[in-house]
Amino acid sequence: MMRKVEQAFLKYEFGKYDYHRLDKRKRELVNVVEALTEFQKTGRIFLGPRRHQPKEFGGSAASDIMAFIEDRKQSLKLSEKTIQSYIFHLHPFSSYVQDKKIRLKAIKASQIQDYITEMNPDRPANKHVALNILRCFFKYLYEQQILSKDYSGVISKDKL
Repeated sequence: MMRKVEQAFLKYEFGKYDYHRLDKRKRELVNVVEALTEFQKTGRIFLGPRRHQPKEFGGSAASDIMAFIEDRKQSLKLSEKTIQSYIFHLHPFSSYVQDKKIRLKAIKASQIQDYITEMNPDRPANKHVALNILRCFFKYLYEQQILSKDYSGVISKDKL
């Protein structure tokens, strides 16, 4: 029941929203509302980063992202924590592609650059990791012949 109140309030405030695309103030509100819900359930307050990591991908990129993660999991024997990091960092890109109605197989370098410019500049370490994962994802798409061009070189090597 508590989670329903949390979701209803956040839906009232933001409508259908993507946490990663909210500005800093709105993300803080989501974090506080989630912390209050957790407090109601457990009697303890957990402040800090968001606890609910997105786990579902949508749009044209969904199946390719999941195949990429599965490939990395099998070939590199990634830990569960690393896999969760891939999911966490690729979800905003998936949402971006879905919101902009971009077909992944027809993506352009300019669209990738537009996504990168929308990334949160206040979290350079987070952006650095996300760019590395995105670079690997585009290299994978090219190697699997899903894309005819290797866009991994379009993604800058962000310096911390």
